[in-house]
Amino acid sequence: KISKMEMFYYIRTLVAFVLTSSARNTADVDNLETECTRLARQTTIQIFDVADSNEDGTLHFQEFKELCNKHPELCPWIQVFRILEADDDVGSDAQDINNNENDDEKKKKMSDNNEGGEG
Repeated sequence: KISKMEMFYYIRTLVAFVLTSSARNTADVDNLETECTRLARQTTIQIFDVADSNEDGTLHFQEFKELCNKHPELCPWIQVFRILEADDDVGSDAQDINNNENDDEKKKKMSDNNEGGEG
């Protein structure tokens, strides 16, 4: 689950990234903090008004998933997997990433061991 404050900071970070990328001069950058805060606050309020169905001040994964499916205009900044349709695919992708990281670590250890044994 995610709290309102966590959602606010997440959205604010995304908005800041997008707006900073498009800022053309120093004056634009100076106005970013206020604009990022305004947009993040507004979006967070809209999201929780629509999606926090049990009104506990947090969004549970199911509430968030329903928000993204029913109101994509409120979360264009995130790509949501169709969990129910592709649950196995998401899991296998995550496992592939984990396996690649483990393989890289093994290769590094082997390389370190080989370098140490030559001296």
